[in-house]
Amino acid sequence: MVDPESIDRRDVLKGLGAAGVVSLAGCTGNGDGDGSSGGGQVIEWHAGGETGTYFPLSNEFKTVVDEETEFSLQVQSTGASVTNVGSLNEGEADFALIQNDIAFFAKNGESLDAFEGDPVEDLRGVATLYPETIHIVTRSDSGIESLSDLEGRSVNTGDLGSGTQINALQILESVAGLTPGDFNEQNSGFGDASDQLQNGDVDAA
Repeated sequence: MVDPESIDRRDVLKGLGAAGVVSLAGCTGNGDGDGSSGGGQVIEWHAGGETGTYFPLSNEFKTVVDEETEFSLQVQSTGASVTNVGSLNEGEADFALIQNDIAFFAKNGESLDAFEGDPVEDLRGVATLYPETIHIVTRSDSGIESLSDLEGRSVNTGDLGSGTQINALQILESVAGLTPGDFNEQNSGFGDASDQLQNGDVDAA
């Protein structure tokens, strides 16, 4: 961790801005970041699961920030959005990737049990990076044709405490009226969920 007062945010944002341009241009660095820190003053950066989007994207940020500023990002794999709010609130992270709806719930202390009546008032947004789309996938031979068909089935909703899990549960309840008691909820990252689906260990993810 670094002293927040010692961080020149203009330098960090210069690096993040460059990373954004690189990503938009389709040039994604060397792609072999492992989350370890390089030289310079280390900033703790919490991402998401290693097989999701947040972790590799964060390592692209790390490459640019390490090269373009006096800082180095220490990228940590985590359970993603809800977990990352807690990390920021506990002072375990300097920056983190969080879905904007989860950040809103945390800031206002509403909608989720983790935040209800306990707002994270010091939470601050730095930048919006990209829109996130929720995909619900099943096998062609599953017989599942609508969300209501997931009743009684095994469904991987994403890493426990991730924005993906929260959004999946919201969608299942609002569209199909299904709550976790109506299906067998499994929790893991994208890579494991894909393997489970392929092996027939879950019906949808």
